[in-house]
Amino acid sequence: MTQLSSMHRPNANQNVRKTLALWREIHKTMEQNNPSPLISLNLSRGQLRVLILLYSSPQMSPGSVAAALGVPKANVTSIIERLVRQGFVTREPDRLDRRRHTLRLTEKGRSEFEQLREWNLDRTLDVFDRIPAEELATLARGLEIMLAAAQQAHDSNEQGGASGIAQTAIHPRPKPSRRRSGVV
Repeated sequence: MTQLSSMHRPNANQNVRKTLALWREIHKTMEQNNPSPLISLNLSRGQLRVLILLYSSPQMSPGSVAAALGVPKANVTSIIERLVRQGFVTREPDRLDRRRHTLRLTEKGRSEFEQLREWNLDRTLDVFDRIPAEELATLARGLEIMLAAAQQAHDSNEQGGASGIAQTAIHPRPKPSRRRSGVV
């Protein structure tokens, strides 16, 4: 993935590369010190993403899940089926349209997700507790700057600006037609 990013971002400077390497190393170290309970749950990344969506939006259709994840509905169908079999999600027919279904977290799904959130919060707070207050303020300021840049990128994309590499790679934009309209 780094090679692909480098090809598309030839001007990425050493500070960006260093920051990304440190980010990966932080996550790797945190995972080594306190392995994720996801391992025992046997959840894929896709399944976790669906659980996150259903936790924040208590009822969604499979199509709206696919749209939120930016993937075809067919990709989400198998993920949802596994979550239903594992008892994390229910799929209920819509009362007005039997062709549609509503997805909801089960009590087990909600409980497991909340435990994962609590584990992640505890693990992160343990790291932050080890950072001196002055350095933590510097880190917070850096993250504020990063958030502002992310918001600018989002706003630019919403207004028809350049889309991200990952989005373009998954859903390439169609090339504009070179055909002239009938208007002279």
